Amino acid sequence: MIVNTASVARLKAVPGQGAYVAAKHGVIGLTKQAAIEYVTDSIRVNAVAPGAVATPLVFRSRPEDAHELHSIRPGGRLAEPVEIANAITWLLSDEASFVSGETLLVDAALVQK
Repeated sequence: MIVNTASVARLKAVPGQGAYVAAKHGVIGLTKQAAIEYVTDSIRVNAVAPGAVATPLVFRSRPEDAHELHSIRPGGRLAEPVEIANAITWLLSDEASFVSGETLLVDAALVQK
């Protein structure tokens, strides 16, 4: 089983982040392609697409940026790293045995498909 890490940026544009958005779109394309290539080998390939996560990288930016990230979240907070890890754990588990080629949004309803 393979779980790639994408981003909510795979579904929306982010001003000033063209390279990042393009890379995350590429992760999704690679995930879908690998899923179809390896399905007969019983290898599942999926991705998670987290919203902003409470990590040192986020808080290393200006404090007002971190506050803004909180304020625009429908859930009113950033994700904790363990919440993303739990989604990955599920995708790797037997409970997700028939899931392949998918991207799981873990973003507290930030992006609506």
